[in-house]
Amino acid sequence: MQEPTVTQAMIDAYDEYTHLTLDRRRFMEQLTKLAGSGAAAAAIAPMLAANSSAAAATVSTLVLAWVEAAATAREPHRIAFYLGDVAAAFHAWWNMGNDRPDARIILANDAELTATRLYLADGIGQVIRNGLHLMGVEALEEMA
Repeated sequence: MQEPTVTQAMIDAYDEYTHLTLDRRRFMEQLTKLAGSGAAAAAIAPMLAANSSAAAATVSTLVLAWVEAAATAREPHRIAFYLGDVAAAFHAWWNMGNDRPDARIILANDAELTATRLYLADGIGQVIRNGLHLMGVEALEEMA
């Protein structure tokens, strides 16, 4: 199975989405047109999110921008949508290891990479916990 190709137009659309000039629905509609199908768009979206992790230093700024935009527009649902996108990207990353053992978060033969990936996973969890707290929701430590 060939991995979908990410084009510059897709990266540009994702950039607009992360900088709040394109809402989630319009981003997915645009990505679907560029990718050729909804299934291809669903496969490419996590790849765009993963590639943007290279810009991790700006994540806290982007999160603050999301919160500020939600407050300014009086649209608190933006925070919930953002958290849903973060959770979906994490889920896609986690599941990538089912098909590609080298993409697993925990690697038996690479302690340094495992530690880095666990650190990133913990950071993602903290972003979700903080967002839930903003909405007055208590995050569960584990599912019952």
